[in-house]
Amino acid sequence: VYAVYSVLGATVMPKTDVLTGLWFVLTGAAFTFVVVWLLAVPGMPAAFPWTSEVIWSTVEIAIVGTIFGVGLFFAGMNRIGASRSSILQTFEVPVTIVNSLFLLDESMSGGQLVGAALILLGVIGVSWAETRRVAASHRANSLESVI
Repeated sequence: VYAVYSVLGATVMPKTDVLTGLWFVLTGAAFTFVVVWLLAVPGMPAAFPWTSEVIWSTVEIAIVGTIFGVGLFFAGMNRIGASRSSILQTFEVPVTIVNSLFLLDESMSGGQLVGAALILLGVIGVSWAETRRVAASHRANSLESVI
């Protein structure tokens, strides 16, 4: 899913500004959460504990982790391209894993390890495709200058 998200973002973001892209992504995420909540999907509880600690944590995650994180990803994608931006964003995976293991005393299941590996493979695939595209473009430009 992340690889598709990055590829689609790379296609759409050069044609729009960061705030518009951010609005579409966050609105889509909110819509998805509402649908999951309305459908009461088994294994996905929709109960929200209304304590000040949970509310402040939710606000922090929403602002720092989501709005700033996705906004910076889109801004980076517009400035340095999807492949380089995705490569930089892959640091999110190991940082999250290390934080969860050491700070939250979590453990990782086999499925989570496979998911992390798939994210990294998706980014490598996007980077590889972007590198090939840029190389082909340079070859075409070199050929045009010779002719």
